[in-house]
Amino acid sequence: MNINASIVVPVFNEIKLIESFVNNLFETFKNEKVKFIFIDDGSKDGSSEWLKNNLSKIFNEKNYELISL
Repeated sequence: MNINASIVVPVFNEIKLIESFVNNLFETFKNEKVKFIFIDDGSKDGSSEWLKNNLSKIFNEKNYELISL
């Protein structure tokens, strides 16, 4: 897969918004060759767990990466 762009998404304690935001990202860019890079900066509200459990259900494994700090 040739990537035309990367989108870096910083996440810190965003559990109230993360599901809606990620789904909107997917819908907005589903026809584009984009890699999504999610960077969790030590969330303590469940955002980390949500990302770990759900990104693979939404994105193809080749077009996202999760970095946990």
